[in-house]
Amino acid sequence: MNFNEYCVLSARTDNVDLTIEERVENYTFSLFEEVGEVTSLLKKAWWHGHTLDLDELMKEFGDVFWYLSQLKRLLNVSFYDIPLHEFTRKADKLRACMIETGYFVHVGKQEELNRVYWVVRKLMESFDISFAMVLERNVAKLEKRYPEKFNSVDSVKRVDIVG
Repeated sequence: MNFNEYCVLSARTDNVDLTIEERVENYTFSLFEEVGEVTSLLKKAWWHGHTLDLDELMKEFGDVFWYLSQLKRLLNVSFYDIPLHEFTRKADKLRACMIETGYFVHVGKQEELNRVYWVVRKLMESFDISFAMVLERNVAKLEKRYPEKFNSVDSVKRVDIVG
């Protein structure tokens, strides 16, 4: 699955009860939240002695790409390849993720959304995590959570989460 295919599939769970402006605001802040969850998992593994749960990391990456896909569609943004330097230190990976996402939340420029996309992709690559697999897993999770389309009842129920 490529990102354009994923964007089509993920649009099914867009909250169309909100205005476009409300969705852009919601998804922008939610993107920042999800990048924070990725960062938290890595921070705990790298510096707090936790075991890195790659399955959980992939779920969080999937959530990041869901928000990126919605913003891409709503803002009519094209993600074009940009050169990024290789991250050599752990802290550089997290810093790049947070700075790029935070800058997009602050200024809302479409070019920054593109940088968020590529920085997160680069971070995934550093863990040998398959981009297509992350997207496919996220679609499967959303199909289970929202059998028809997004609705608040299913959002609260979250049947895809065991326990």
